[in-house]
Amino acid sequence: MLRTSAPENYKPLKQGWILKKGGAGLLALWRPKYMVLVPLPKGLVLWIYDDRDQTKLPKHEILVNELRLESKPVKFARLPKGAVSFTITANTRKFYLATHNRGDYDEWFDLLIPKRVEHQQTTPPAPQGGFESQVAGLWRSVSRQTMRAKRPIDDDARSVYSVASQGDEEDMMSVVSGTTRTASTFALEKEEGSTVSSTVETLSFCSEPVLTPYELTLMGVEKPIDSEEEKLRNQYKKRRAPMNELPVNPETWQNRFLDIMSIRVITEESALQKDVQLMELVGEFQETASFHARNIIDEYHVMGKSDSKGYSFNQDMTISHQGIVYRFACDYDVASAREVELALNRTSAELRGINSTIKAIGGREHDSRLRKFLTVFMTIIDYKGFRVIAHAELGPNRRVEAIHDLNPRSLQINESACEETSAIANYLNLKSHTVQVNDDRRVRICLAATVEIHEDVDTKDYYLTSLQNIFPIDFHIPEEKSKDQSNYSVNPFRRLRPEFLIVYQTPLCADGLTPTSGASRREIDINDDELMKASRFLRENWIPSFVRSLDNLEFCPFDSLSLTNEMHRKGINMRYLGLIYRLSTIPFVRNMSLVEMVARICKQLFRTRLRGAILHFRSVGATSIDEQMNNYATQLLSTILGMTDRTQNFFETKILPELLRKFDFSITFKQYQDIHRPTLFLAIQYHTGMIFAENTDYDFYSLDPIPKSSLISFEPRVKIITGIERDCLSTSAFTAKEDDRLAYLVSRHFKSIGPKSKLLRNNSSSAILTLVATHYNGTNRYEEARLYAQAAAVSAQKNHALFGLATAQLLFAIAGLQTNAMGGPDPSLLGWYRKALFVTEWHWGAVNPLTMTLHDRLSSIYHKAKEPQQAFEFHKHSLEMADKALGKNHPITAGYLTRAGCYLANLGNLDEAVDKFTQALTIFQSSRSDQSLIADVHYHFADVLSQRGDFDGALEHAQKCRKLREVSFGFSDVRVIHACRQVSKMLLTPYLDYSGVLTPAIKAAYREAISCHEKVFRYLQNQQGLARRRSKRQPNRGLSLPSNSNYAIERSLVMSGPLVVAPFGWTPPFGKGMMHKLTKEIVSMKLALVESPVQKETIRTIRSRINSGMKDSIEFEPEDARNAIVKMAAVTPSVYLDHILQRVEHGDDSAVEELSLVIILAESETVGFRGQ
Repeated sequence: MLRTSAPENYKPLKQGWILKKGGAGLLALWRPKYMVLVPLPKGLVLWIYDDRDQTKLPKHEILVNELRLESKPVKFARLPKGAVSFTITANTRKFYLATHNRGDYDEWFDLLIPKRVEHQQTTPPAPQGGFESQVAGLWRSVSRQTMRAKRPIDDDARSVYSVASQGDEEDMMSVVSGTTRTASTFALEKEEGSTVSSTVETLSFCSEPVLTPYELTLMGVEKPIDSEEEKLRNQYKKRRAPMNELPVNPETWQNRFLDIMSIRVITEESALQKDVQLMELVGEFQETASFHARNIIDEYHVMGKSDSKGYSFNQDMTISHQGIVYRFACDYDVASAREVELALNRTSAELRGINSTIKAIGGREHDSRLRKFLTVFMTIIDYKGFRVIAHAELGPNRRVEAIHDLNPRSLQINESACEETSAIANYLNLKSHTVQVNDDRRVRICLAATVEIHEDVDTKDYYLTSLQNIFPIDFHIPEEKSKDQSNYSVNPFRRLRPEFLIVYQTPLCADGLTPTSGASRREIDINDDELMKASRFLRENWIPSFVRSLDNLEFCPFDSLSLTNEMHRKGINMRYLGLIYRLSTIPFVRNMSLVEMVARICKQLFRTRLRGAILHFRSVGATSIDEQMNNYATQLLSTILGMTDRTQNFFETKILPELLRKFDFSITFKQYQDIHRPTLFLAIQYHTGMIFAENTDYDFYSLDPIPKSSLISFEPRVKIITGIERDCLSTSAFTAKEDDRLAYLVSRHFKSIGPKSKLLRNNSSSAILTLVATHYNGTNRYEEARLYAQAAAVSAQKNHALFGLATAQLLFAIAGLQTNAMGGPDPSLLGWYRKALFVTEWHWGAVNPLTMTLHDRLSSIYHKAKEPQQAFEFHKHSLEMADKALGKNHPITAGYLTRAGCYLANLGNLDEAVDKFTQALTIFQSSRSDQSLIADVHYHFADVLSQRGDFDGALEHAQKCRKLREVSFGFSDVRVIHACRQVSKMLLTPYLDYSGVLTPAIKAAYREAISCHEKVFRYLQNQQGLARRRSKRQPNRGLSLPSNSNYAIERSLVMSGPLVVAPFGWTPPFGKGMMHKLTKEIVSMKLALVESPVQKETIRTIRSRINSGMKDSIEFEPEDARNAIVKMAAVTPSVYLDHILQRVEHGDDSAVEELSLVIILAESETVGFRGQ
């Protein structure tokens, strides 16, 4: 809503500072705000500002005649001493506020309460009914406030958004302020405009929106927004100084880094804030450093040892600029290819060591020894074949001296400082060892012998440097050298990853398999042997387990970045891609591994080629080289991606030898030709930083498949400090914290890429936005899902599979909004589905499991719209893809067969459904799949056989399902309860109309059915109690296990690959009268099983009186009926009835009356269980 301008002579009735609470749970904070009560022509208005500057638009605007005041204390937040809290509710939104003292509180209440009542008399009635169009057939009720912003031409439409979570005890997460603008590159709309609801919720971290709705609509721009747009955004949110206005104080970066690292973490919230602050600094630093490093490299061919564009070489061949020191990884003018490779390995290992050290320092705040350790603040920039290391200057006023260095040429030993590094070693699972320094001196160290320790003379802090060797060597003899091990030497740059070290069962020596592995032969042998065992465990156990997860598509990478992240998260080096290829049985995984290996080799070849060209131009004094550089790049890429003899020669002389050397892997040229060229093309772009036109019309069979005109630019590839990412909001607590966890992850991502780059097109941003959209779709918040999915789609490359995955989420969100109001999806969504499918298949080929995401989303859309035939048609596409991409005997294929059987059963094709279930059961059992999956097939199999009249077969499957689920989930899980309900149904169905003598088989069926009924009854009792206790709480909108009415049939936070997982079908909900029905059936069966003559005669007499019309003669008070109902609900009808019958057996007349009451209540239309 646009702020109404006030008359020039208006006078506020009251204004002043208040406190406002934002965030939920551990993210809740009280922040000062400035509140103004203003009389305007439309009525009294409350404006809430971030500060006293009222020239800006307010953060919130609240009409007094629409608000409701509550004076109850705000829970779950600690107020400052003397502050008094109250709550304002406006349009179902809650604002938790507090005054600094009681007097201020009374003044605000005295002003707001009478004014609100006075102005309510003229409040117009709320709009009734009606709909307005949004996008491509998307409709929404007018009663929900919406704002439309036409596509901007000269100026942007502007509006203030207020976002808050609802509920009595949940805190308002954040107020989001922004300016709306429709993304120009992607929108599903019929008109030139876009609608964003004023109640849309965006993720907030510590009361600050991670991305405002305005920023989400700006995502995917080709370049940073211009200054006018920047000024407009500054009206709503304070920004850090832009890159070209960074302070030139040389101590700025290092001091800011030290200030953040010195923050004492007391609560989990402060730990999260510390990490995000660090990532914000990293983002600004890497943005600045990459900008200047790019300029340095672009001018390198004309730079001598003199100034150029403001950059000057120091005597040590470094460049200092604005508090950052830039240096090349090596002296490229004279370095050999081997020396360049070693320099790259060394600098990457150094950054990896810094990252692990920072995480150790930040992740173990309770250890006082860690507080004095620091590292260099640095980043690595790769651009056009050159690597530049940028690190923050320590500053001229900071005196740092080396106090520990085991290098013989500069030997210094400080055993005290060395001992204190044990805290870092413990975090990294490294063991201490002894180093023979010289003939008469030994020293005990915890990290690697090459680590240097420097001390700040003033602060006494320790700086750790030369961390490239703190991770143990990964000992592995390649296959081609395994026969002659004597000729194989240990590669010091092939080291284990820290993620693997931390989880490995045995501490390892950082210097294993090196001359400093120990001081005695015994210690050396022990350390080396432990290290070789760890390397063997990695190859023979850890990596095969990872490959099994890949083959089962427990996670489904979709590009080079996602595969790299998954491997590194599991502590697996990329050099094991060849082993992954050999171990995998899934073509998609094998193809992805092969593409990644070739792309990484091509990265090195491009670096060498471009660097050689620039060095040549520098030697001959060339000044304009851009055109020639573009020619070199496109020609080399055409050679790699082509199908000519030149390509074969290049493969045999360049690619194949590197495959053997780097990955211990070999392929034929035929296998190389079979690589899907667009996949390799996009992977090479990612690794080299070359940006090409986002087309899908490249002709890879032509002589020059990559035209020179398609190359847009070279972009630097940056390696950064990864921060101290916290695990506090991991999957162990995600049930109630998924919004908070995602807000934290999204916040640290966008902080890390820099303030001027956060809105640029970026596949990594697209991936995390797609993840957020997936979460919102999984929790039925389709407006938020639409906003994030659209931002994800415009952020992705338009010829990348991410575009298809983001579009899948967007279609699901739009369909969710449509079906909520209209009852069916719009047919125009199919056009976007086909476009997304085309892009996904162009990226990965026609046979890949990523397309199953799109098919599954469309199937779910039509299933929710109650169009099972259309849903089944899209499901069949996924089933066919599972057969082709995964194989007919893959467990996922069995899951899709089970879902197909459920669809066929709903459509009445019972014979085909039985065939699908039989196939699925065979696959699951032969592959030794999880018992819960087999149980799910039995469950749906039983339903189909029951419909066919095969009650014996149905009962057999139902009982198997119950037993397997009890083993998998325990006895109180909702899935077990549904299985019990199914078993009792199968037991009783054959005897529904039976009126003869009870045979032993019927009696046994009754007893088992009663047992199952009682389990269901007790479960519903517990759920009823939980519902009463939760009735005053806000419903949990995080991810959770399936409810008792319906199971979630898609993986809520999986955005790529197959979405269908167990439970594969749909379970009917427990009806409102279920407890009544169970009571009637239990009482009926218990009475039928009575054996005692006395009890039988009593029951016969009561029934004859009821059936003869003498029911009214059985007198009882309403209180007696209520007591009987309460007693049955307190235990179970079976237990309660057993007690009554026992009393009847002993001649208790009151028991006869109570039994009469139970029979009448059980056989009436309603027993009276409230809420059931």
